[in-house]
Amino acid sequence: ERDLEWSGGLSLRMKFSAGTLLIILILLAGSYYYINSRSTSYIYSQLDKTVDALCNTIASQAYGYIINDRSDAEFDELVVSYQRANDILNSIVIVGAEGEVLADSRGPGRLHTPYDPQQLRRFMDAGQSARFDVATTAPVMVRRIDHGGSTVGVVIMQYSTVTIGEELTHSRRIILIITGIGLLIGIAGIYLLSNYFVRPIGRIVNRVRKFSQGDLDSQLPLEGAEEFYEISKALNELIMRIRRDRKNIVEREILHKEMQLAEEIQKALIPRQLPTIHGFDIGTIYKAARMVGGDLFDFVKIDDETFGVVVADVSGKGVPGSLVMTMVRTALKLEAKGNRSARDILVRLNDYVVDDIKRGMFVTILLAVIDIRTRKVNFASAGHNPIIHYVSRDHEALFLNAKGMPVGIKTDRAEFAAGLEEAVINLAPEDFLVIYTDGVTEGRGDQQRAYGTDRVIDIVRENQDRTAGEIASAIEDDIVRFIGKHDQHDDITMVILKNCPTSQETGQETADSDAQENSHRVKIDSIVVDPPRDREPEM
Repeated sequence: ERDLEWSGGLSLRMKFSAGTLLIILILLAGSYYYINSRSTSYIYSQLDKTVDALCNTIASQAYGYIINDRSDAEFDELVVSYQRANDILNSIVIVGAEGEVLADSRGPGRLHTPYDPQQLRRFMDAGQSARFDVATTAPVMVRRIDHGGSTVGVVIMQYSTVTIGEELTHSRRIILIITGIGLLIGIAGIYLLSNYFVRPIGRIVNRVRKFSQGDLDSQLPLEGAEEFYEISKALNELIMRIRRDRKNIVEREILHKEMQLAEEIQKALIPRQLPTIHGFDIGTIYKAARMVGGDLFDFVKIDDETFGVVVADVSGKGVPGSLVMTMVRTALKLEAKGNRSARDILVRLNDYVVDDIKRGMFVTILLAVIDIRTRKVNFASAGHNPIIHYVSRDHEALFLNAKGMPVGIKTDRAEFAAGLEEAVINLAPEDFLVIYTDGVTEGRGDQQRAYGTDRVIDIVRENQDRTAGEIASAIEDDIVRFIGKHDQHDDITMVILKNCPTSQETGQETADSDAQENSHRVKIDSIVVDPPRDREPEM
């Protein structure tokens, strides 16, 4: 980790340091060039002003000497004294109006000799005072001596800039040395500063690299400047959320696979074809929700004259619920063989599965055992919804409910059996039995209104002359329209049985129609005839 951090951090620090150094060098070079140019120009300008003032002073004195016709010795004393007093002066020459040399600080050899006419004319034409660069390091300052509107003489003074140039060179060397030392100190400071600021960035870069390699467990230390602290904190939180989201994605994938498996199991439990039962018309609805539930309906052959209809709803979801329903379906087929008592079948079923259903899960079941010959139905309800008996002759719907607790609840056998009742229904021709799960009645539409049972009864009443399959299709279409765009949160399951006896069967009377019922069978005392609209029937 340190190698990664050092190599990544070093590269970033070097880039930062080099960039900062380059900027500083450009600023220093520009500043040095500007200051040097301005200071050099200023110094030479001041030198010219000083020499011009000195030249003016000499011209004023020379004017008196010329007017008063002073001696050569006095002229010589004048120029020599000024040259000795000023080291920057190379020579001082005074030329008269006729062009002859009146004084020369370099010696008396040129006295009263003519001065270079061309150069003198050039000097005279330049004006009252002028500067001429006749040599690289020895410019000439010229001052005319005027009297009464005419020129009586000229002072020609040559001076040296070497000394000032040497002083400037020395000063520049000192400035460069100081600048170099400052630059070295600046480089060290830049590196240390970049190390302070870039090192946390290096850690962040390394963490991002590890993240790209799949490491979601490491955490950045919360240190450094406030900005780096916040960046590290935000990155830690981001990685933590990604880790959590990835875990959730894995869990969702597992759940999705479980749901697919549960859906396959559940589809395998639903009858692919409806049985043909003499004298009965059958219609079914099964509409699975997005989240696989545990609804089940099935038809069980008990013997040649009796069959069972079961509708069940398991409390669990997904694979556990489907496995429980598979177990319930298998046990139901085993226990129903030759047993015409719905109550006894459910008691035996509970004994079979109660130890294998985990705590917190249970199954509500309504089992109706139907005698094909007598058209009698004995049913038991293990905590399930009421069964609807629609009497076609009277156009009335009866909600029938037998007491009982759900299958799979941890209780002893005697308590479960004692709480389970069995009831009997006598079916008249064209009567209907409607068995359903709570996914039908609790389906939600606009304004969160429940679908209920009123609409089911209305559709049965309006279509009682049609087949059970056609009525089931009409109810399913109505449920779909009612729910609309809202989510379906539970499975919708319904079995509709229509008693359609032949004319010969209608005229027969069965010998055992008044036989004594089993001691556990009770009268149906929880009948509600067309319950008030917009509320659920009492259980």
